[in-house]
Amino acid sequence: MTAAELRDQIAIALQAVSWLAGNGIKPLNQQAGNFAKPVILIEHSPKCQLIRLRLGAEIVGRGTSEQGRWLRWQAEKNGCLIEWFEVVTP
Repeated sequence: MTAAELRDQIAIALQAVSWLAGNGIKPLNQQAGNFAKPVILIEHSPKCQLIRLRLGAEIVGRGTSEQGRWLRWQAEKNGCLIEWFEVVTP
């Protein structure tokens, strides 16, 4: 990845973080430059329903951990992937 591509990914991620913050959604982690698109991990909350409805989030993974069964959700906002994990059974 070139410096210009990294700069562009960071700008895309910052726009997405701004949108998330404006909607009361807490970003936990942001990665630009590691993948084809920047990725933001957010904290699961009732506001994730907003992302499901507005951005058409899809389930992209399932698994089991000590907390129970979980779903990994993903949506795209202007070229930035937004992801979160939702525990569905304790």
